[in-house]
Amino acid sequence: MPLTSLTLTPLPPLASPESTAVNGVKLLGIVVGTVLLLAAMRAMFGRRK
Repeated sequence: MPLTSLTLTPLPPLASPESTAVNGVKLLGIVVGTVLLLAAMRAMFGRRK
């Protein structure tokens, strides 16, 4: 299977509602993951002290 077939897959335009929703979900996931990670780190280091 040639690599060119992978690079030529049609991508939706950046202004489409679908990609906007996907980017919003990704951003929300990153924010939630960061908050949970920070909360877990604070809980771990808080118990040690």
